[in-house]
Amino acid sequence: MIKISVIMAVYNSEKYLKECLDSLLSQSLKEIEIICVDDASEDNTAAILEQYRIEDSRIRILRNEENCGAGASRNRGLSEAEGEYLIFLDADDYFEQDMLLSAWKKAVNGAVDVCIFKEDSFWDDGDGVRVFGEYSYVQNIMKGLAEKCCFSPTEVKEVLFNLWNGWAWDKLFRKAFVEEKGLQFQELRTTNDAFFVHAALAGAERIAFINDIYVHHRVEVITSLSNRRDSSWECCCLYLKKLKLYLEKQKSFDLYGKSFINWAANFLYWNFWTLNHENRQKLFYALKESMIGESSLSEYTSNMFYHAFDEWFVRKIAGSRTLEACGIPIDEMERWNIILQIDKSKVDQIFQYADTRRYGVAVWGIGKRGSLFLDKYGNQGKIKKVYDMDPQKIGKKTKSGYRIEEFNPETGEGIHLILVMGVSYYKTVAETVRTVSAVIKVLDVQSYLEPFLSYPLSLEDCIL
Repeated sequence: MIKISVIMAVYNSEKYLKECLDSLLSQSLKEIEIICVDDASEDNTAAILEQYRIEDSRIRILRNEENCGAGASRNRGLSEAEGEYLIFLDADDYFEQDMLLSAWKKAVNGAVDVCIFKEDSFWDDGDGVRVFGEYSYVQNIMKGLAEKCCFSPTEVKEVLFNLWNGWAWDKLFRKAFVEEKGLQFQELRTTNDAFFVHAALAGAERIAFINDIYVHHRVEVITSLSNRRDSSWECCCLYLKKLKLYLEKQKSFDLYGKSFINWAANFLYWNFWTLNHENRQKLFYALKESMIGESSLSEYTSNMFYHAFDEWFVRKIAGSRTLEACGIPIDEMERWNIILQIDKSKVDQIFQYADTRRYGVAVWGIGKRGSLFLDKYGNQGKIKKVYDMDPQKIGKKTKSGYRIEEFNPETGEGIHLILVMGVSYYKTVAETVRTVSAVIKVLDVQSYLEPFLSYPLSLEDCIL
């Protein structure tokens, strides 16, 4: 009996295909089939697949006569699959040896429709060394979900789409469930798996989660199936429109509507700022007519949005006649500056938190984010110290008059809460502080003010 059908849409993947296949063939779960749909590759992909098929009969090869795209290729593999469960993987990634066995055991144990696990990203530094980065997750809720055998999506109804991205390669799907729901991948150039994934999450009776990293996802690969967005700017709208119609047809929009609203706003902004100017302009007008208009995102009241910036983005699109007039930032620091302006209530909560506990507050990190924060809030007398790791900054003064210091037991005395502006070095700061003091708390301000997955994080969620 085939326990899992692994389905891979493969296109011009000769550079990474062998590593990917080796990591699949060495899986501790042996009762698998690997369906490789060669999407009319023009390099040596076909020869590599044939070589591996000869050596291992678990590999099946389907070939498209012409390039159809990942969505159509995945649907073809889905129609041929014979396994009890399905997983859809990318040919430029590689996987931990126990990925399939662990996911299958968790899925069977809970009799679930979908089993989710974690992934990280990696890239080459140019010298052949791999650099790994973790995706942002809401750790407190992830830990709780992982401890359960399974859970209903209604238990996380207001954040279902915000907890996990809409990609398929970190999720195991029960085949009978997929067939019962009639789920198919959208045949779009990009974002073709998001509807399939989010419709499955909303339609499932039981979901399981494993709080371990099993997929290593390669980023910045030119030939990657996910790296074609600028020539397919409209796909984000097509996906969200179909998902909303599906939820309404299933009579579940009332359940998952708040999650959809926040995910849609956040996801649309991400697409907006990552496109080139020409395609950003096309998306701007499409949003006014479709996602913002048809889906009525701009008609929802402020209490339906988790983050002030997401609501601000929606209303700017809806209320502006031209792209130039809307003034939506595409630069990271411009966005941060606007967030500091429009979400003052959250910053006030930080200082109120400190005041009620009589905490001395410091800021760590005088880069662009830290400097903007100090420019706005450094002259209010609420910040006692300013730290930085860069020896060239130590001893210098900020615009607001603070002398930048190196953190140590002496300078840390009287400080109980350190505000870190960059999520990229938050953990490093927390570890450094922990070696000196067990009582100083460290707050990840960036994640508090602009969470990456549009999840409503509390102040306590962002403190170590």
